[in-house]
Amino acid sequence: MESYKNLLLLIVLGCGVLQSCAMRAEVYDNNNETCLYADMELQFTIKYETSDKNMSTSSFLLPSNVSTTGSTCGDNTTAPLLKLDFGDGHSFTVNFTHNQTVYHVDVITFVYNTNDSLIFPNASAKGVFTVASKVTMPDLPMDDYYKCVNPEFLIINNVTMKFSNVSVQAYIKDGNVSKQAFECDADTPTTLAPNVTTHAPNVTTHAPNVTTGAPITTPVPTPIPKPETGNYLVKTGNVTCLLADMGLQLNFSTTKNQSGWKVINIVPNDTLTSGTCGIDTSSLKLQENQMMVELVFAVKNSTKFYLNGVNVSISGQFADSNNSLEYWEASIGSSYMCNKNQNFKITDNLFLTTLDLRVQPFNVTDNKFSTVEDCLADKKENYIVPIAVGVALLVLVIIVIVAYIIGRRRNSNSGYEHF
Repeated sequence: MESYKNLLLLIVLGCGVLQSCAMRAEVYDNNNETCLYADMELQFTIKYETSDKNMSTSSFLLPSNVSTTGSTCGDNTTAPLLKLDFGDGHSFTVNFTHNQTVYHVDVITFVYNTNDSLIFPNASAKGVFTVASKVTMPDLPMDDYYKCVNPEFLIINNVTMKFSNVSVQAYIKDGNVSKQAFECDADTPTTLAPNVTTHAPNVTTHAPNVTTGAPITTPVPTPIPKPETGNYLVKTGNVTCLLADMGLQLNFSTTKNQSGWKVINIVPNDTLTSGTCGIDTSSLKLQENQMMVELVFAVKNSTKFYLNGVNVSISGQFADSNNSLEYWEASIGSSYMCNKNQNFKITDNLFLTTLDLRVQPFNVTDNKFSTVEDCLADKKENYIVPIAVGVALLVLVIIVIVAYIIGRRRNSNSGYEHF
């Protein structure tokens, strides 16, 4: 039934099975020449509360049949703006900014209408909601267009946007879209050192009736070191709103049959930290060279928080995500801690390994972690020591008692009566 509803939703929004889900839009100036161009696949995933107080998730694609009414080319005093209206009161807007030589996306705004019962069935809060975020994006030369084939993610509170096959250009001259592309980091290939196994050759020495062979030796592979613990924080203005300490390791497979697993440690000193903080959703984004890891936290029943989503993109060779997880649960106002080395399945092709983990994505006070709630693995370890001590004391008591009884019996048996 769920798959039928999703299929119906795609068809209604203009991305049916027989259609491409890519959206292409052009904005024209007063001379009817193209001044702004966009071609992309965009998936929205929105968490919302239903009337029975449960959390539900709606996922849908930006349709191909959009309206560009309200878009502007920009001029010397105003920046270009791409506004795409679709469905029942939904819109997606991109603001650009520039100086004399470069430009980039400045702010992305998404407006959605929960009165649309097809997308938001049984929504408890009816109305129009807006989320917006400034975008960290490299500067583009004025004559280039931005190209990104591999997925990129933008998470704003309870909304996740997944961009794929993106081609965008603002400030187009003479109505002609540029042929010169500025490729995103996710599309930039990175050469990884191959796993090389060398074998010593078989050596045969000839002596009379004697043949000796040097054995084939295979070097022992160098083990992957444990991930280094990093200290990460997210701020809203000057106020810290999310804290995370952890060693983080990615285990991923780039093949469908999972034959080529790779392991990468996140190196704290080489990592840029960013993120967002909200009432119901917060996120931590870690970027290292061509790699991006995003951890999304959500609130459950207004009393608990948990790790809800993980999005990973690695230099064009790998991208995967799961936004329906339930890991690292703790009470709001507390921090979650797990010192033990833990492995978490994200998808069939992606696992996370954590070490010395402590995280608090909500209600951070004075830039410090609040009361700790330990993970089950740490609790079990904490129980081992007192249990072991108790058992040792019990054994010692038993030994003393047995020794005492044996001593008494020997004393009673060695005595004799004189007449």
